[in-house]
Amino acid sequence: MLEILTSVVAIIGTISYMVGIRRLAIMSTRQTFARTWSNEEDIHSNKSAHIILKLENTGSDLIGSLSSSNYTKLFGIYADVGWFKTRLHISELQGNNTLHIANAILKLTDNHRLIWRMEQSENRTIFPTQAILWPYSKIVSIPIETKANTVLSKNHNSRSNSNVS
Repeated sequence: MLEILTSVVAIIGTISYMVGIRRLAIMSTRQTFARTWSNEEDIHSNKSAHIILKLENTGSDLIGSLSSSNYTKLFGIYADVGWFKTRLHISELQGNNTLHIANAILKLTDNHRLIWRMEQSENRTIFPTQAILWPYSKIVSIPIETKANTVLSKNHNSRSNSNVS
């Protein structure tokens, strides 16, 4: 009888330990996913659409928006974050109603990219069926001459001010 009780306690302990690890892993995934992603850098895809996915961690939920180069309206996103994959529920606001559009699956790679795969294929023209999403940031390039002139003018102004005193 004592052996059975010991086994039950060990099983309950293992289950609670695994639940804790799963909860921490999901919290970490939420933090990692909470940013803007795009398939703009995915040179290997046969992308039918350029998408930008913005996700925000609200503490208990991962929500956001999705834009597609093949559609003028913005889509709403709700993410079910799991241990091994995340399911995105894509919807569109039409009047006072929310219309479910599609589902996509996201998986985090070892090099901090997201693998995007559509679960349903009826929206192939709006979304890519598969893509690699990269962290997205618009880089505004400043011509080198402008950078150099800015640095030179700052240095010149600081020297002029030091000569005055």
